[in-house]
Parts: sequence; structure tokens; C-alpha cells
Amino acid sequence: MDCKQPLIESVNAEQQEFRERAEPYERNPVLVRNILMDGSEKARVIARETLDDVRAAIGISYR
Repeated sequence: MDCKQPLIESVNAEQQEFRERAEPYERNPVLVRNILMDGSEKARVIARETLDDVRAAIGISYR
């Protein structure tokens, strides 16, 4: 087990930056939920436009 300790320490040191960056999100789930909702709305708008373009290109329209 002693030979694994340097590897464990190295991996932990490497991941420290990620843990520090994740901390504010872990402490504030409402912020995460809002970010996800905003991203979903942006994706929905883009998807809607894309589908409109596809429908126009193939000559069908539901509107």
C-alpha cells in the first residue's frame, strides 16, 4: 500500500483545482438549476429554429 500513496497524493493534488471550481456550485443548487434552465431555453430556441428550417426545406409546415 505504501507504493500507492504517492499516486493518491498526485491525483488529489491534480484534482484540487476542479474541487475548488466546483465548490460554489455545490453550495448553491439554485444557481445550478438556473444555469441549466437558461441553457435549456437557449437550446430550445435554436432547436425550434433548426426544425423550422428543416420543415421549410422539405416543404412541410405545422403552422
